[in-house]
Amino acid sequence: MLRGINKQIIEVKCTNNEYFEKILLFVKGEKSDLPSEILRGQAMNCCSVFTSVYPKRKRWNYTKTAAVVVLLCLLGLAVGITAAALLL
Repeated sequence: MLRGINKQIIEVKCTNNEYFEKILLFVKGEKSDLPSEILRGQAMNCCSVFTSVYPKRKRWNYTKTAAVVVLLCLLGLAVGITAAALLL
């Protein structure tokens, strides 16, 4: 949620962030006369940079890991059977 406190400060509430509650942006003096739509867009761009710096950690996909292990075991078994058949 974006809220303008006054012409100099923009408050952005970060409800989807588990660590931070809000971001305060201080508008430069020479830019404070710009339309609020431009300031709002720039504020959202700025905040998206900060909130995407620490993405959520991905959980390890054990299903894919188990599938790779099983395939490697089957490949080893097939190589072993082929080697045994050639030696006999």
